[in-house]
Amino acid sequence: MDKSFHETASQQANASTEAARLAEPVTLPFEKELHGSVVDYEMLTFSGDAMREYLLKTRRIPATGFRFVQKKGRSATTLKPWVAVRNTKTGQGIAVLIAYSGNWVIEIKPLNGRTVLRVETFPSGLKPFAEFGGMPIPGALVATFADHWDDGSQAIVRFIRSKLLRDMGPDWPPVQYNTWYDAYEKINDKQLFDAARVAAGIGCEQFTIDAGWYGAGAKADWSGELGNWEVNLQRFPCGLEPIAKEVRRLGMKLGLWIEIECASPNSQVVMEHPEWILKHGDRQLSDRTALDFKNPDVVAWAKSVIDHLVTTYALDYIKMDFNTDLPVDGERLTPETDPLYRHYRGLVELLKHIRTSYPKLIVENCSSGSLRQDAMTVALTDTHWVSDNVDNPVNLAMNHGATYLFPPEICSHWTVSPTAHSESPIDRETSFTANLLGHFGLSGKICEWDAQTLKVAAERITLFKKIRERIRNADVFHLTPQINVLEPCSMQAALYANPQSSEALLFVFHGGDPSLGHTLVLRGVNPDRSYHLSMPEGYGADQVVAGEELLEKGLTIRFPHKGASAVIIIDPQ
Repeated sequence: MDKSFHETASQQANASTEAARLAEPVTLPFEKELHGSVVDYEMLTFSGDAMREYLLKTRRIPATGFRFVQKKGRSATTLKPWVAVRNTKTGQGIAVLIAYSGNWVIEIKPLNGRTVLRVETFPSGLKPFAEFGGMPIPGALVATFADHWDDGSQAIVRFIRSKLLRDMGPDWPPVQYNTWYDAYEKINDKQLFDAARVAAGIGCEQFTIDAGWYGAGAKADWSGELGNWEVNLQRFPCGLEPIAKEVRRLGMKLGLWIEIECASPNSQVVMEHPEWILKHGDRQLSDRTALDFKNPDVVAWAKSVIDHLVTTYALDYIKMDFNTDLPVDGERLTPETDPLYRHYRGLVELLKHIRTSYPKLIVENCSSGSLRQDAMTVALTDTHWVSDNVDNPVNLAMNHGATYLFPPEICSHWTVSPTAHSESPIDRETSFTANLLGHFGLSGKICEWDAQTLKVAAERITLFKKIRERIRNADVFHLTPQINVLEPCSMQAALYANPQSSEALLFVFHGGDPSLGHTLVLRGVNPDRSYHLSMPEGYGADQVVAGEELLEKGLTIRFPHKGASAVIIIDPQ
């Protein structure tokens, strides 16, 4: 039996008329009075817990309201710094994305029969110290909308894409292989040479050496060697230069991982400069020994380390990680006494230096996954790591969720353990297709993948290169709910539509649903145009369908088996 996912005619019209609208940048605190009682409102939030990022939750707001205070020192832990609030009677709503990597407050409260949304820094009163694309930091992006959550999220994403992101050229985003999920930090010359050859052979364009390349000793722990940013000569007796040369001979770009804000207590930099440790009063803020970027000497040291690495290895890509909370209760602090506010001013200075000094260098934002991805980091980096959780069903759900908050082309995730059988909620091809929803990459024991898996990987890479222009220009319409990551039992679908060209992509995933047949109403197409749908093998013949029919009657999808997925290329006629 078919299942249908329908929207009202007014929702279709709103989606069409909202196409060019951008969010508004605002300073904090931001306060907006909304019509109607607080109990008439519902809210959409996204989880920020490590390994469970971007899982969406909708809830009715109780009569007492809602208040969340971020106190962990990283903007995107527990909850992402994003909220949308919608009136259940009128459909009118407002969405907000915070532009600050420190602590913040979101509050929705009743006031004289109406509802007030308030967003501010924690502590309150932190003044902007930078501006990008007209967006202050600290600050926020705000968008009003009607009916569908997507209408609010798309306006924020459009601002990010048009005002904050750089034009990275026609081959953006690149397909990368990252070394981490092969042997974690226990890397060596032979392993990297072998992996690079396999990765290049199936079409990867970038090879990134993750943690473990630095420090001393064959058994060096990646975390225990932070701050010792010299090549581990026990693992790489000839240094990284031979690997860099081989990667480029194979036609790939070279990337390198670093966690510049932290240093081991036994590192030379900490032993020589104990006063560089980030503290709140006498308390060290992190057991991972975060360095205090309010100190100009620390920022100068960090610049020199990165300058050395980028110039020595002619890096094309750098993965900037940060794996610790910085817990501060800011209730009684001021801008002058808040250590996070001063630290993040220094981090912005470092990131501006990198961008100015190396304009072609791609910078990835990572923080135990995406625990510090907000509009501030978006303005100074080029892509971000969605999550350290690379389980295939979780990949599918998180990639779906991340595209509410950010443009898909900056949502980086990798296929690591391709499923080998078709009875899974995620079959082998879908293991790769789930990561085509954003910035596609691979990791894991790629040298041990069998011939069929490598063939599927190569085919998905080829497809991604064909469709990535559409991905980086698309508004994302989330046509179904996110799958249940604990027990996938429903299909998931999203339409990526370019509002200027009317070109589109339809991603559909069976996701363990009891039914193999579904009818999807395609929000995001133009009712006055006809479309040619290029159907993948196993999904029937290509077809030409009127936009009005896709909006009113929908498109029927019949999956060939459980766990299958399809990417349907949609071209206007």
